[in-house]
Amino acid sequence: MSQMIAKTNLSSQDEARAYIAGCEDAFAAQMKAAAARILAQPSCKLLGLGGPSCAGKSTTAKLLIRYLEAAGKHVHMISIDDFFREQPKVEFSLKTNDPNHKIDFDSIDALDFPLFCDCVEQLMTKGRAQMPVYDLSCGERTGSREYCIKDENDLFLFEGIQTVYPQISGLLEQYPYYSMFIRVAQELRVGDTVFSPNQIRLLRRLVRDYYRRASAPEFTLFLWDSVRANEESSIFPYADHCTEQFDSTMGYEIGMLRPYLEHILPPILDSNAYGHIAAAILKDIQSARPLDCDLLPQVALYREFVGKAT
Repeated sequence: MSQMIAKTNLSSQDEARAYIAGCEDAFAAQMKAAAARILAQPSCKLLGLGGPSCAGKSTTAKLLIRYLEAAGKHVHMISIDDFFREQPKVEFSLKTNDPNHKIDFDSIDALDFPLFCDCVEQLMTKGRAQMPVYDLSCGERTGSREYCIKDENDLFLFEGIQTVYPQISGLLEQYPYYSMFIRVAQELRVGDTVFSPNQIRLLRRLVRDYYRRASAPEFTLFLWDSVRANEESSIFPYADHCTEQFDSTMGYEIGMLRPYLEHILPPILDSNAYGHIAAAILKDIQSARPLDCDLLPQVALYREFVGKAT
């Protein structure tokens, strides 16, 4: 596994801002190059973007769409999460730390796969399809949305961790299809401390879940083992089959996460279950200089996890 070395001798805010911008520019260049390759395949109508938890799928999709639409394409983004089966009382399950109320959203059985098949077939054979809209907070479908192929410039981007599941990819590959996968692909060395890709994604998720989903760090840590188990069984084994691979490792990211982690983790230091994990994280992140989210460019990967939503 390759290793990225973070720049730690940032002597001013301007230098930190420039370093962050450089990291973001390098990330955006991956999307620009992928868009060019997609545009070179005029018959392609379906795109897939997958990746594990907190890899940066939302920002990747936004950047890719920006470059494709600048070239005249009209990109319709479809979340595979909208095909979840209805699960009553899911709202309580998402907000409690009680393991007896855990719901498995990672299994292919959580999706209404026959409905997904019907919608894709309708879209590709008849040029239009009604697809569901799902509200994760209540576990129910709240309506539907029509997608249409009007001309050769229409592209349909399916986004979600499930795009690499063999059942999903096998269906989409029956049509002109371009598959993409994003992950944290490198270790990150910050001073003398090395953060693995999985550690980085856990730190991202702790912050995102707390500030964006009102989820306590204990609950994120509780879920993490099952999240990782699903990734190893159902996601990573199929990732290399994708046409395109993206890397979302950012040299600045531990410094960006540090202020948030130092706010949310101390209250659980006395926890018998997770206190030792919190203590280890708080020790490791001392290697990074704290960075303010105001240093982020307006379109930045880390706006998925910190600061104000755009």
